[in-house]
Amino acid sequence: MHRSFGVRDLSEGAIMIVITMMIIICSVYIPGFMMLGLLAASVPAACLAMRRNIITAGIAVIACTLLSIFVTHSIIGAVEIALLMILPGIAAGICFRKHTDFFLALMLVCACVIAGMMFSIFILNIMTEGNGISGIIEESSAMVEQAIKNVISNTYVGIQNISSEKLSESVGEIVTQIKEMILFYFPCGIFIVAVVIAYLQLMLCAFIIRRTHSGFPTIVPFNRMKAPKSMCYITAGLFLLSLFMSQDNVIDATLMNLNVILYFIIGICGFSLVDNQIARKIPGGIFRVMIYLGAIMLGGALIGLLLNGLILLGMMDSMLDFRKLGKAGEDYAGKK
Repeated sequence: MHRSFGVRDLSEGAIMIVITMMIIICSVYIPGFMMLGLLAASVPAACLAMRRNIITAGIAVIACTLLSIFVTHSIIGAVEIALLMILPGIAAGICFRKHTDFFLALMLVCACVIAGMMFSIFILNIMTEGNGISGIIEESSAMVEQAIKNVISNTYVGIQNISSEKLSESVGEIVTQIKEMILFYFPCGIFIVAVVIAYLQLMLCAFIIRRTHSGFPTIVPFNRMKAPKSMCYITAGLFLLSLFMSQDNVIDATLMNLNVILYFIIGICGFSLVDNQIARKIPGGIFRVMIYLGAIMLGGALIGLLLNGLILLGMMDSMLDFRKLGKAGEDYAGKK
């Protein structure tokens, strides 16, 4: 019996390694496949972690990391692949096997993604002598500013008392303000991107695991998400405090970034409410995604108003519970 168990571990681990390496090779050598590979590479790891034990999954991760060195020709690149593409799947599989709360599982997978992103930023800073992200933003903003100034100098004919020099100076100030805002809110941007990637990885892993009958992980569908009331109170409090905060203070800057993250989460819950209502008329998820993308492209100029509306809807749903979900975070899928 013990030998049979070991053979099964070995065979399933080998299958996971082969499939994962095929996805990694496609991600590295096929243009445009990287984002899909970032999501897909977590699936074999999640299936293995859910079906077998953590030791088998750990050995498979080490093997994939070592093999990735030959694909990327870099130890650093192999470690980045392991942190961003494989470890999130291991975390998802372990959480599914132990029936961990969905939102806790999401945070654990998100932590793996953030670890990979921070590792990449750390290496970038070392290679650029501390001017990694800030240097990239500086160069990009300088290029954009120069391009706009060139257009103004070549095509601007003058409007009343506004000269091309004054207009170019105003453009420079606007670009500088945008650059400073990007640098200031970069930490919360990292978290938001990591949450989106982690959610997509988690949902894809759960979908494949169910389809292959490897298990039945409990998930909370997107259209059943609701922010807790406490989050709304904290967000409102931070908004009031932000009126008296300064960007020069580290604590104030941290709180302002936290407030943006809370806005994002509540806005997602507002979007969940909208999706819940549309799903009653259009049950197909792909068609709804196409509708949302079309609405974003057509209403690009009103994106700010749209985001504020979603945040307001999220707060109202949290307080009034339009969908009768009860306590926020209730594992609806597990009880259905």
